[in-house]
Amino acid sequence: MKNVDLLTVLFASGIYLVMYIVWYSNFLFGKIYKKIIKKHHKKDFFHFFKIFILVFITCYIVELFEVLVGITTFWDGVFFGFLIWLG
Repeated sequence: MKNVDLLTVLFASGIYLVMYIVWYSNFLFGKIYKKIIKKHHKKDFFHFFKIFILVFITCYIVELFEVLVGITTFWDGVFFGFLIWLG
């Protein structure tokens, strides 16, 4: 089994969670999102915990792919991210 850096996975998951909170806050697009969905979700600790766990699993799988493919440079990572986005 290849070595996956869990600290990097935790950092990426934390950054994604912060971006999620800011994106769906009332400051940016929260009011518009609630109006479109016409449902008000109560966002408590359990909601954010579920989001963090799902994002952690996703980041771990992407990191595992990067390790298995052998990506070592920044531009290889950018190209790999583009291919994942394209797929």
